[in-house]
Order: sequence, then C-alpha cells, then structure tokens
Amino acid sequence: MNFSEESLFFIQNWGIIEKLLSSEKNFRKEFSEFLYSIEEILVKKDWWNSELAFNKHNQFQIYVSRENWHSIDKGYSIWIGIEGFTPEQLLGVEEPADCYLWIRGDKKDKIIEDLSQMLNNTTA
Repeated sequence: MNFSEESLFFIQNWGIIEKLLSSEKNFRKEFSEFLYSIEEILVKKDWWNSELAFNKHNQFQIYVSRENWHSIDKGYSIWIGIEGFTPEQLLGVEEPADCYLWIRGDKKDKIIEDLSQMLNNTTA
C-alpha cells in the first residue's frame, strides 16, 4: 500500500502537527476563559457592579442582566447576550457570533416599544 501525499506530509511532520493540535486545544480553553472574564470587567463598572447577573450558558455563550431587569412576579425578563462566540468566528472562518437583547414576559411589547423609542431618540 502506498500512502497519499497528504498522509506522508502528516507522518513526516508529526511533531509539528502534534504541537498544533495541543495549541488548538489550549487556545479553545483560553478563549472560553476570555469570554467568561467579561464578568470581571463588568463588575468593576459602577453601572453593573452590585446588580450584575452573569450567566455562563456554555463555553461559547454568556448573557447578563441587572437584578432589577428580571422578575417573574413582575412579569418581565431582559437579558443581553452573545452566543456562538467561537475561535472559528474570531479567526474569520465562520459567520460572526450573535449578540442579542432577549425580552420575555407580559410586559415585553411595552419594553420593546420603550427601548425602540429611546433608540430612535438617540439616533435622530
């Protein structure tokens, strides 16, 4: 049996390939740690510090809120998040991550209307 040119390259460069695979694994771990470090940055800001609700959904998604932005008994919940934030997106291989403003509950239509009006007033 003859190995393909690609397989021979792989075999001949195994040391480099092994280092690349290890580096990629390490980069993914550090990348997640970077995403989670946003909590440390936000908590130092006066506006967020004592009211920050920070959720690590998975290694590629986080979302934040203020304590007074979500209340089941008041009928609303507001979260700001980023999802699908992967190394591949950072390096330009995949579509960009999604940033979102998530609103739910009985008051969502009113909150969306008020936020839209605020944004329209600041861009006019």
